[in-house]
Amino acid sequence: MASTVEEDDGIAPSEPEEVDKHAPKQIGIPPKQSSKHLHNPSEASKRSLLRQEQRKLGHKLKTCSPDEIDPLRKQNNKLLKYVDHPRELLLDGRNVEVISKKCLENEERIIEVSIEMVVFCTFTGTDT
Repeated sequence: MASTVEEDDGIAPSEPEEVDKHAPKQIGIPPKQSSKHLHNPSEASKRSLLRQEQRKLGHKLKTCSPDEIDPLRKQNNKLLKYVDHPRELLLDGRNVEVISKKCLENEERIIEVSIEMVVFCTFTGTDT
């Protein structure tokens, strides 16, 4: 009969290894990028301009009709090429969310019109 209780093998559990914080490759994580933008005014100003453009685009996206979304989506994709930091990525994500909502509204409108056409044709006996 097999024993259901595991026997102690006499080996103590290993202690967690100390990880050198200055050697991130030890644990398979690439080193952080240096924070040059904090000390580089031109990099900070470029990022600031990018965020301003993203916010302007976000406002346009919120106020446009679903039919006007495609050129704004393309503009958002162009701005995404310059995104390197989480702050800018957050703004891009917000813009993508608005784009997807507008596209969904447009699709729902198309489906609604299509259903109305089918119902109309069914009751009037006309062929589209």
